[in-house]
Amino acid sequence: MKTVIFPIFRYVRFAVIVPLAFILCLSPSCVKETKPVKESVTEEKVPLPGHDEIVLGKKVDDPYSLANMQRAMSSLGFDKTLSPTHEYVRFLPSCAEDLSALIGLGVPLFDHPLDHEIGTEGDYYHDPSLSESFYTWLYAVLEKGTPLPENIRHELLHECFISPEMKASGKDTPSWEALLRESYRLTGNYLSESGHPKMKGGSLVVDGTLTSGDDMPLAGIRVVMNSFTMVDSDITDGEGRFTSVSPFVGSVRFRIDFTDGGWSVGMSESSNLFSSHSIGSGTLPLSEETISSWSDGRTAARAAAALALRDYSSLTEREGISQVQLPDDFVLRFLSGLDAEGTALLSSRGVSFPGTVLSGYLGGNGYEVDAFRADAVMGKVDRGDFAGTYIEISRMLADAGLCGKIGLSSWGRSISGRLSARLWGGNVSDYGRSDEVVRMWSDLVAGIMYEERFGRQYPVSEGDHMELLPGLYTGGETLSEILSLITWKTATADDLLPVL
Repeated sequence: MKTVIFPIFRYVRFAVIVPLAFILCLSPSCVKETKPVKESVTEEKVPLPGHDEIVLGKKVDDPYSLANMQRAMSSLGFDKTLSPTHEYVRFLPSCAEDLSALIGLGVPLFDHPLDHEIGTEGDYYHDPSLSESFYTWLYAVLEKGTPLPENIRHELLHECFISPEMKASGKDTPSWEALLRESYRLTGNYLSESGHPKMKGGSLVVDGTLTSGDDMPLAGIRVVMNSFTMVDSDITDGEGRFTSVSPFVGSVRFRIDFTDGGWSVGMSESSNLFSSHSIGSGTLPLSEETISSWSDGRTAARAAAALALRDYSSLTEREGISQVQLPDDFVLRFLSGLDAEGTALLSSRGVSFPGTVLSGYLGGNGYEVDAFRADAVMGKVDRGDFAGTYIEISRMLADAGLCGKIGLSSWGRSISGRLSARLWGGNVSDYGRSDEVVRMWSDLVAGIMYEERFGRQYPVSEGDHMELLPGLYTGGETLSEILSLITWKTATADDLLPVL
């Protein structure tokens, strides 16, 4: 196997491992003859997809459509009638509940059509015919027979035949490789002058690795791969690796998708319903080449958030503290104009704040919080500080989790006091309730997550008694035992000391 390294953005490096004869390029101009290279890795700067809106090119003929596959079957001299295996569908959500239902389908969602060329890559697309709507069409490839969410407008665009496991069977059935090659040829999707896509043994399984700028593997990041309506995705493992289950051929697009299992991490572009970031696309010519480029920290911030969400979920499950687990459809949004500390709000979960506090903190972002049912928000983060972003988000997640333990009203007063202090100065207690214990718990949980993830300790926040809970943990108490000490009555260290 040949390792081809793509340092894609400043904090996340993308390594694609492909068979020796193949290369995955990010630049559309990478289909070219190249001289053989040695096994050593070299780098060449190329443009990287930005964070702007995707610009579509012309509509193309999907080689995976049932009609085209049937045509290819006949062209190869087989009489076999194919049955659809998948459906290419688009949905038009009208509210936050619709978005949650669509995410709940558990399949990759695209805000742009899959049967168009991509003129300019970007992070999002909004159908121009829906310019007056906050929402846009969302596209998906579903297995035939998948139950669709009720009361959400949808359209069947076409049926597909996607069956990589198909094997040649004498005169009755061609191999998947032969059928796919013929469909590519008939639809004009040539990869070479010969008109045949190049495949090794009939398949090309794509592997890759995501790491942070300090070479730390990024686990729990969803990578979506597609070529037309052939879609696959994988979650990076503990080594930061992902692998396509299905074989690909031709131009493959790669996107980091920050929505998974119901939760999502998004940026402040109103059109970017689903937060994702393109890490390029390319063809698979007979050459070996290494390409690298840089991007800004916005993708790294979302990667840090996704990583923290998965680590928090794993920690609460492992420690048996279900009382502080987050909702499956937890939503975090990075919003312009806010500070980098971030705040859990849970306003869509029944937590209420004084209007002046919430409006003063959110400014012009209130509508977006409502539209996305955002549970937590965060502002601009420092470039180059992946670990710092991770720890801030970990604290915020621990904050949010504690709401279920101490109750909506008590938790809301704590967060309201904290926001008031940040807006107008003074101490949290000046606004009616201290949140010392909430911050102690958040520091403890975030510190455990940080040490397990980065292999080093994070210093406890300054303040009287802030070391109380971390001291209990290092002394042998479990998180479950420590959590049992925290109730709606224990707001301050003085409240907590008598029960220790």
